[in-house]
Amino acid sequence: MRNKFNPYLQIIGFALVAIVLVLDLISILSVDRGYSATENRNLELRPELTLNTFMSGRYEEKYEDYTEDQFPFRNLWIRVKTTSDRLVGKNESNGVYLCKSGYLIQNFNDPKKENISETYAAIADFSERHSDLNQYAIIAPTAVTVHSDKLPKNAPVDDQNAFIDEAATAFTAANVTFVDIRSHLEKAKENNQIYYKTDHHWTTHGAYAAYKAFADEAGLTGKNLKYNKLLVSNSFQGTLSASSGFRMSAEDKIFIYMPKNNPVDYIVSYEEENIKTSSAYHTDNLEIRDQYTVFLNGNHSLIEISTLSETRKSILVIKDSYANCFIPFLINDYSKIIVVDPRYYAGDIDIVIKTEQINDVLYLYNASTFAEDANLKAVIRTPESEKTEE
Repeated sequence: MRNKFNPYLQIIGFALVAIVLVLDLISILSVDRGYSATENRNLELRPELTLNTFMSGRYEEKYEDYTEDQFPFRNLWIRVKTTSDRLVGKNESNGVYLCKSGYLIQNFNDPKKENISETYAAIADFSERHSDLNQYAIIAPTAVTVHSDKLPKNAPVDDQNAFIDEAATAFTAANVTFVDIRSHLEKAKENNQIYYKTDHHWTTHGAYAAYKAFADEAGLTGKNLKYNKLLVSNSFQGTLSASSGFRMSAEDKIFIYMPKNNPVDYIVSYEEENIKTSSAYHTDNLEIRDQYTVFLNGNHSLIEISTLSETRKSILVIKDSYANCFIPFLINDYSKIIVVDPRYYAGDIDIVIKTEQINDVLYLYNASTFAEDANLKAVIRTPESEKTEE
C-alpha cells in the first residue's frame, strides 16, 4: 500500500526550510549593529572564540546573546511576540509589565548580597577618606514602587522599599546623609505625572520634587525659585515600549523647567568629548528617538558645569541617568557642579575632589541601577597610592 503524503504539509515544510535559509543568509550578509536606537542600548557583537572562553562556556553564552541581538528583523519579531502574548492574556514581556492607566513598568530584582555589600563597603571607605565633605545620597524608587497599585495582580516583584530601607541604613552608617524622597514623590504624583508611561525614567516633575527634598536637607536657597514649565515634546517614545513591544505607538510629554527670574549663566563642559555649551538642554535631540537625551545630552563619563552663582560652593554628583534632569536645578546653588557617571568613568575621583575643591557630594541613582551598578565601587575605591602607603 502506497504512503500518501499531504501536499499541504509538504508545502509548509518547504516554506519553513526556505524561511530558515533566507534568515540565515540575511544574518550572514548583514553588518552587525552595535547600537539599537529603538531599545537605547548597545547590542552584543560577535564574540571572539578563544580556548579560555570556549572551555569556560562563556563563548556559548556570549554567542547566544549575540544571535538574539543580531537576529534579522528583531524589532518586528518583538512586536509579533508581544501581540501573540497579549492575545492569550499575558501582560509581561522582557521584564516589563503592561499596567493600568497606560503605564509600562519595569520589574525590580534584589541584587546579590555579596555585590551590594561590597558597594556599601566602598561607600563607607570613601566617606571616611573624605570626612571633611558634606555627603548625601538619594536612591530614587522607580515606578514599580510609587505606582505599585497599577501593576497586574500578583505580579512577582521584589520589595524595592525594603531594598531602599537597607540602602538608607548603609549610607547612614557610613555617615552619609540619606535623603528619603519617597513621601515627596507620593505627594507630587497627586498633581503631576512623575514617571513616563513608556520609559523607565522619572519626569522633570518627579526630579523637581526630589530636588526640593534635597534642597531642604542641604540648606539650598534655589528651592525658592519659581519656574516656567515648558513643554518641549509630546512625542517621546521611551525604551520600555521598545524593549517590551507593548504600546509601541504611545507617546509621552517632556517638560523643561526654566527659572522665571534672574537665571544664572553657566557653561557645560563635556570633558572627554572636549565640547562646551551654554545650555544643559540639547533640543536637537528632540529630533531623535531617545528624546530623554535633551537633558545634558545623555550620559557622559565626566561633565563640569561652571556657573556664575554667588554661593562659591562646589558639588560632585555621582550618578546614573536619573540625575540628568535633576542636575539643572542645582545650577543656582553651586558655582561648580562636577558630574561623574561610574558606568563610563575611569579616572581618579580623589584627584577631581582635590582639584575642584569639592564641598558637597551627592550620590543620585534610581534603585534598580544602584542595585546593578558594579562600577560604582571601582570608581570610589581607595586609590592604589594610598593602599601602597598603608
